[in-house]
Amino acid sequence: MLHILFARRYRRFCLFILIPLVFFLILVLTFLPDKLDILDPAHKSVQKAEPLNGEIFESQIDDSHIELEARTQVPIFRDGGLLGNFEPPKSIRKSRVHRPGDYGKKFSMENLDVDPNEVSAKKNEYGMNIVASDHIPMDRIVPDLRHEECRHWDYPEQLPSASVVIVFYNEGFTTLLRTVHSVLIRSPRRFLREVLLVDDFSDKENLHAKLDDYIMEHFGSFKMNWKPDMNDRATISGETLADRSGKVRVIRNKQRLGLIGSRAHGAKEALGEVVVFLDAHCEVNTNWLVPLLAPIAANNRTMTVPIIDGIDSNTFEYRPVYQKDKHFIGIWEWGMLYKEQSLNLKQHLLNHRFSEPYESPTHAGGLLAINRHFFFELGGYDNGLLVWGGENFELSFKVWQCGGRLLWVPCSRVGHIYRPFMPYGFGKLAQKRKGPLVLINYKRVIEVWFDSNYKQYFYTREPMAQFYDVDDISKQLQIKEKLQCKSFDWFIQNHAKSIFIDFPRLPPNVGWGELHSLAHKSLCLDSPSAHPPSMIMLSGCHGSGGNQLFRLNEKGQLGLGERCVDANDNSVFLTYCKLGTVDGPWSFDKNTQQMLNKGQCLSYHDSQLLLAECSDSDQNQKWYWHPIKPKLCPTIMSHGPNMVDLQDSVHTDLVQLFEKMQTCSHPLSDVIIKLRDGRNYYAHGWVLAFRSCYFQRMLECRLGESQTRCIRIEDEPYLIEQLLRYLYLGQVQFENLHQLLCLCLTADKYLVDRMNEALVEHVRNGWINQFTAVSIYRFSFHFEQRRLAQFATDYLLENGHQVLANRSLMNLPPKQLKTLIANDDFHCIENDLLDFILAYISYYSSEYSGQIQVRTFDSTIVPSQFRLKLDDIGIETITMDPVLTNDMADNQDKLFLLNRSDQESLLQCIRPQALLQTDNLIKSLLLIYDTRLVSWCNDQLHLADNQCPVRHCYPISNRRRYRIEPQSGLIRLQNRIFVDTVLIGHSDSLQPLSQCFVVFEYAVDNHHHHHHHHQQQQQWHKVASVKMRMVNQKTIEFRLARIIDALYIRLPLCNWISQTRAIVAEMDLNGRL
Repeated sequence: MLHILFARRYRRFCLFILIPLVFFLILVLTFLPDKLDILDPAHKSVQKAEPLNGEIFESQIDDSHIELEARTQVPIFRDGGLLGNFEPPKSIRKSRVHRPGDYGKKFSMENLDVDPNEVSAKKNEYGMNIVASDHIPMDRIVPDLRHEECRHWDYPEQLPSASVVIVFYNEGFTTLLRTVHSVLIRSPRRFLREVLLVDDFSDKENLHAKLDDYIMEHFGSFKMNWKPDMNDRATISGETLADRSGKVRVIRNKQRLGLIGSRAHGAKEALGEVVVFLDAHCEVNTNWLVPLLAPIAANNRTMTVPIIDGIDSNTFEYRPVYQKDKHFIGIWEWGMLYKEQSLNLKQHLLNHRFSEPYESPTHAGGLLAINRHFFFELGGYDNGLLVWGGENFELSFKVWQCGGRLLWVPCSRVGHIYRPFMPYGFGKLAQKRKGPLVLINYKRVIEVWFDSNYKQYFYTREPMAQFYDVDDISKQLQIKEKLQCKSFDWFIQNHAKSIFIDFPRLPPNVGWGELHSLAHKSLCLDSPSAHPPSMIMLSGCHGSGGNQLFRLNEKGQLGLGERCVDANDNSVFLTYCKLGTVDGPWSFDKNTQQMLNKGQCLSYHDSQLLLAECSDSDQNQKWYWHPIKPKLCPTIMSHGPNMVDLQDSVHTDLVQLFEKMQTCSHPLSDVIIKLRDGRNYYAHGWVLAFRSCYFQRMLECRLGESQTRCIRIEDEPYLIEQLLRYLYLGQVQFENLHQLLCLCLTADKYLVDRMNEALVEHVRNGWINQFTAVSIYRFSFHFEQRRLAQFATDYLLENGHQVLANRSLMNLPPKQLKTLIANDDFHCIENDLLDFILAYISYYSSEYSGQIQVRTFDSTIVPSQFRLKLDDIGIETITMDPVLTNDMADNQDKLFLLNRSDQESLLQCIRPQALLQTDNLIKSLLLIYDTRLVSWCNDQLHLADNQCPVRHCYPISNRRRYRIEPQSGLIRLQNRIFVDTVLIGHSDSLQPLSQCFVVFEYAVDNHHHHHHHHQQQQQWHKVASVKMRMVNQKTIEFRLARIIDALYIRLPLCNWISQTRAIVAEMDLNGRL
């Protein structure tokens, strides 16, 4: 009886308890695969517990439950897709509503009710859009841009503690605190010893009591925005605000020390074993700290550097700076400007995995981690380096030469705001240096760490540096001797040999300084701008170097700063030096005093520099070098568009002087500026000269204005008013885009580079949009505003759909469209053929009627050079006058359309009589594209390279049939209705011909076109529809203009076409296949 009862109870136990328990375990193992890592033998069984103080942070789940016994001593990569021990879970919580700027998205100012003038003023004050920053959450989420491998590293669980040192001076309140929040949120608590803010004597009120109050309120005790379910790993994300009690403290300098001095002060005050330096406008990324600490834990003589991402200074978009799946290293050119170079294959092979840290000769300087003891063993930062500049090289060189190593860490990423200009000056610190502060810093590093045979390259590149005093460097030399540091040559041969690939050893200079004209001894070669393609000209010698400091080396390279000088028959201009070369076409004949370039001589004629045939008797071809020495004189330095670098009291005086300029003659005013509307401005020569090279040369180089002290200006009075406002106050006012662009030209004309840069930033940050982008691009193209043109190009390429909707691209001439093509990264047609076809389609879509049919093809049959041939079908021979006249442009039966301005340009580059008096000429035919001229002689069109300034394309007659034969590559014209067979395709074969082809049809009634050409031309805004036919008979309607524009910029349509594969087919007049 008992055993029966026991059996029944056992069955009930199995039915109601054991079996459900087994099913429950199966479900757990099935739906929680991330938990399986606890079954890994390498893991110790650890009881799950609540985190200490409720800690939660973005870069990982809570780590307080992890036992302190080290599981591994070096990082170990976890195969099988298992997450590393400091990684956040794969399932990141998405329930929170996306806030402005989350996931690194651009912040839009469109819906903000703010005064544009206030936004502009704040940008000038902070060097960034601080108004936008104020509307972005302090703890915003950033995108994880790391390589996928980075999620699968196990790091040692016993790592040194870190003090994150952040130096700030007049920083934006929200950008500073967003840096702090990101560090606290995304750093493991037990490794983060503190966040140490070093105030370098800021004078902004919100960086004193307000900052202290904020830190006390938010970081004085533990707070959390939301409480997650600790039993659900998927809910634990880095989107929480996890403050660290007592982790943030502020120390304040009693006087301005500069970035270098303040960092040294912060390192002395730091409590952590490792010092991590960050700039005050950063946002650290997921799991950023542990990968920096792990190499230092393995070797405490290691300095680690994170990979830097970019944060846009206007929109605060977070995006990568470097190419994906490619590593770079830090190097330098011989003027000590920081450069970067891709990691070579040999160095790549040293690592087993892409995500492992790798060696680099140097680093950018702003962000790094180093063992505090090792840092001070090396002497810390050289206290003789003032403010900033050169400290990145000094620390890198002595780390390598004194027994350490420098590693870039791909799995540690930090976003950094790149400001377009420095919004503040050096103040009294600059007065301690008798010369350019940064250059003297470089010289100090050179004199301590370079061998003598390497120092010469620096002095060749910066010849005036030899005259500057670097003060006492004995302490640095003693440290170098005490630590028995290796030579610089050892460092180059073992860790930086690749520098010679891009920047070879420099040959000695045969001449340097000011290059004077013997015919005009007070005039020297000068460059208005340091940015190519600035035109080189002659202007008054000022003896201060700068843009008049040229150098010529033994191998013929004529240089200015890091740029080179080139020339042609029409001009002399600045250009980019070709990497890996130090030679050039120039030479100087000491006997004849001529500067030669490929057999021609540098000449000065009609107020212009150019190359001309050499003549020993021509004094305008005579030159001589005049080495110059630094002038030790008071300097007012310009540091961006907000203000000249003066003390507040002097600034106040400048404001008062500006306000009285138009009303009365102040005792200090010594120059009268007369505007064309009769008004006078009583200005001050010292302000004009220091802020504008144009006025400096006018007032100091014995020109008439320097004697009369009266300057007459015929430019628009409004523009001159704003120019003076900027020179005195660092401010400009404008109401519309037209005024803004005119001010850009004004800044160019009067050589105020900082003003031009600031105005370009205004265009970039608030005025370029889908309606203005093309207009801005045309403006910048015509007036050689290269920086503005690049912004506009980038916008057009990134916002093609919006621009197409506005159809403004149709207004661009082919020269500018070609520039867009060159900047784009699609290659759907052979370049020569692409240029020709696009010009044709663009012209006919807006001027003529006809029919265009397209079928995709296999582009491998397209010849690299194509020819044009016309069938002689008996049309009468046309004999034209040998000179092109305006009347010819109106004769549509016999001539192509040619506007008035291009007629004169055309006469400069071709002989019309040779073109227009050819026998058997069916039609006067000309196709002009940029600087290439296709001319038809003897029934054959040949492609020729001519220096032709014409900038437009003119197509063949509208009343001929025109087609391309795929086998011969000939383009034929017949006396039939116009039918254009256009080739579009790509060599990549993705789909077979039987599955994919496309036909564009464009047909308009051609009746009475000859008699009503002008009326039809005026009414041609109504563009015909275009049909895209697929094999499955689906039809999609497009407008021709959209398809044309799609070929110019990167759009899905062009990308789709470039992926097709087919052949060219003959077509009949009706366009049937």
